[in-house]
Amino acid sequence: MSRRAALSPQRELAFLVLLHDTLHKHKDAQFIISGHSPLLLGHPEAQILSFDGGKIHEIGYEDLQFVQIARRFLNHRQNFLQQLLNDPSRIPNEEQKKCGVFWRQSVSWRQLHAHFSCCLPSFS
Repeated sequence: MSRRAALSPQRELAFLVLLHDTLHKHKDAQFIISGHSPLLLGHPEAQILSFDGGKIHEIGYEDLQFVQIARRFLNHRQNFLQQLLNDPSRIPNEEQKKCGVFWRQSVSWRQLHAHFSCCLPSFS
Protein backbone atom coordinates (compact mmCIF):
# COMPACT_ATOMS: atom_id res chain seq x y z
CA MET A 1 0.00 0.00 0.00
CA SER A 2 1.32 3.40 -0.95
CA ARG A 3 1.23 6.15 1.63
CA ARG A 4 1.25 9.75 0.56
CA ALA A 5 1.74 12.74 2.76
CA ALA A 6 1.73 16.30 1.57
CA LEU A 7 4.50 18.39 3.02
CA SER A 8 4.38 22.12 3.54
CA PRO A 9 7.19 24.09 1.88
CA GLN A 10 8.87 24.49 5.29
CA ARG A 11 8.76 20.74 5.89
CA GLU A 12 10.02 20.04 2.38
CA LEU A 13 13.02 22.29 3.05
CA ALA A 14 13.64 20.55 6.38
CA PHE A 15 13.46 17.20 4.57
CA LEU A 16 15.88 18.53 1.94
CA VAL A 17 18.38 19.34 4.71
CA LEU A 18 17.90 15.85 6.17
CA LEU A 19 18.53 14.28 2.74
CA HIS A 20 21.61 16.43 2.23
CA ASP A 21 23.05 15.62 5.65
CA THR A 22 22.38 11.90 5.22
CA LEU A 23 24.01 11.82 1.79
CA HIS A 24 27.15 13.48 3.14
CA LYS A 25 27.29 11.35 6.28
CA HIS A 26 26.67 8.06 4.47
CA LYS A 27 28.45 8.16 1.11
CA ASP A 28 26.67 5.01 -0.13
CA ALA A 29 23.16 6.27 0.70
CA GLN A 30 20.60 6.60 -2.08
CA PHE A 31 17.05 7.91 -2.08
CA ILE A 32 14.38 7.16 -4.63
CA ILE A 33 11.69 9.81 -4.41
CA SER A 34 8.65 9.96 -6.63
CA GLY A 35 6.97 13.33 -6.78
CA HIS A 36 6.66 16.75 -8.31
CA SER A 37 8.12 18.94 -5.58
CA PRO A 38 10.36 21.62 -7.14
CA LEU A 39 11.95 22.05 -3.71
CA LEU A 40 12.99 18.41 -3.26
CA LEU A 41 13.97 18.00 -6.90
CA GLY A 42 16.12 21.11 -6.57
CA HIS A 43 18.79 19.29 -4.55
CA PRO A 44 22.12 20.00 -6.29
CA GLU A 45 23.03 16.30 -6.49
CA ALA A 46 19.62 15.04 -7.66
CA GLN A 47 19.47 12.78 -10.68
CA ILE A 48 16.02 13.42 -12.10
CA LEU A 49 14.41 10.76 -14.25
CA SER A 50 11.36 11.44 -16.38
CA PHE A 51 8.87 8.85 -17.58
CA ASP A 52 7.33 11.17 -20.19
CA GLY A 53 7.23 10.05 -23.79
CA GLY A 54 7.03 6.35 -23.01
CA LYS A 55 10.66 5.95 -21.97
CA ILE A 56 12.75 6.68 -18.92
CA HIS A 57 15.27 9.45 -19.48
CA GLU A 58 17.30 11.87 -17.41
CA ILE A 59 16.08 15.46 -17.41
CA GLY A 60 17.53 18.68 -16.06
CA TYR A 61 15.83 20.57 -13.26
CA GLU A 62 15.25 23.67 -15.40
CA ASP A 63 13.65 21.50 -18.10
CA LEU A 64 10.92 20.16 -15.81
CA GLN A 65 7.54 21.43 -17.01
CA PHE A 66 6.13 22.03 -13.54
CA VAL A 67 9.24 24.02 -12.56
CA GLN A 68 8.76 26.24 -15.62
CA ILE A 69 5.06 26.72 -14.91
CA ALA A 70 5.64 27.45 -11.22
CA ARG A 71 8.37 29.96 -12.11
CA ARG A 72 6.11 31.73 -14.60
CA PHE A 73 3.30 31.83 -12.07
CA LEU A 74 5.51 33.23 -9.30
CA ASN A 75 7.28 35.75 -11.52
CA HIS A 76 4.20 36.92 -13.44
CA ARG A 77 1.25 36.04 -11.22
CA GLN A 78 -1.13 38.77 -12.37
CA ASN A 79 -0.63 38.14 -16.10
CA PHE A 80 -0.62 34.38 -15.61
CA LEU A 81 -3.95 34.44 -13.78
CA GLN A 82 -5.46 36.91 -16.22
CA GLN A 83 -4.57 34.64 -19.15
CA LEU A 84 -5.71 31.51 -17.33
CA LEU A 85 -8.99 32.84 -15.97
CA ASN A 86 -9.99 34.75 -19.10
CA ASP A 87 -9.27 31.91 -21.53
CA PRO A 88 -12.51 31.31 -23.49
CA SER A 89 -11.50 27.72 -24.26
CA ARG A 90 -12.14 26.76 -20.64
CA ILE A 91 -15.88 27.48 -20.97
CA PRO A 92 -17.78 24.33 -21.96
CA ASN A 93 -19.31 24.22 -25.41
CA GLU A 94 -22.72 22.66 -26.10
CA GLU A 95 -21.26 19.23 -26.88
CA GLN A 96 -19.27 19.19 -23.63
CA LYS A 97 -22.38 20.23 -21.69
CA LYS A 98 -24.33 17.30 -23.18
CA CYS A 99 -21.57 14.85 -22.24
CA GLY A 100 -21.14 16.30 -18.77
CA VAL A 101 -17.56 17.40 -19.46
CA PHE A 102 -16.88 20.75 -17.84
CA TRP A 103 -13.91 23.07 -17.82
CA ARG A 104 -13.22 22.36 -14.17
CA GLN A 105 -11.83 18.96 -15.08
CA SER A 106 -8.27 18.39 -14.00
CA VAL A 107 -5.61 19.86 -16.22
CA SER A 108 -2.21 18.24 -16.49
CA TRP A 109 1.08 20.09 -16.14
CA ARG A 110 1.74 19.25 -19.78
CA GLN A 111 -1.50 20.94 -20.88
CA LEU A 112 -0.75 24.03 -18.79
CA HIS A 113 2.81 24.16 -20.07
CA ALA A 114 1.66 23.85 -23.69
CA HIS A 115 -0.93 26.56 -23.16
CA PHE A 116 1.36 29.04 -21.47
CA SER A 117 4.37 28.30 -23.66
CA CYS A 118 2.52 29.87 -26.54
CA CYS A 119 0.39 32.39 -24.67
CA LEU A 120 2.98 34.00 -22.42
CA PRO A 121 6.21 34.09 -24.43
CA SER A 122 6.94 37.75 -23.83
CA PHE A 123 7.48 37.39 -20.08
CA SER A 124 11.05 37.99 -19.05
